[in-house]
Amino acid sequence: MSPSQVVEIMGTPAWEGRCGAKMPTGLPSQCKREMGYEVTLAPLEPSYYLIWFGNDGHVVETAPITSP
Repeated sequence: MSPSQVVEIMGTPAWEGRCGAKMPTGLPSQCKREMGYEVTLAPLEPSYYLIWFGNDGHVVETAPITSP
């Protein structure tokens, strides 16, 4: 999927930018761009979804993240 296809499905991300800038997690090696989405009740329920894009501009990996 391209970033525009992700936005069509998920809506506008809470943040977007370089990989790991907001949440330094285990990043895919080919990550060039990141989109982050907060769950409805964040920060009361600190859960997020990260979407990583590679060199070709398409999704390479996704991950749910939950803070303790």
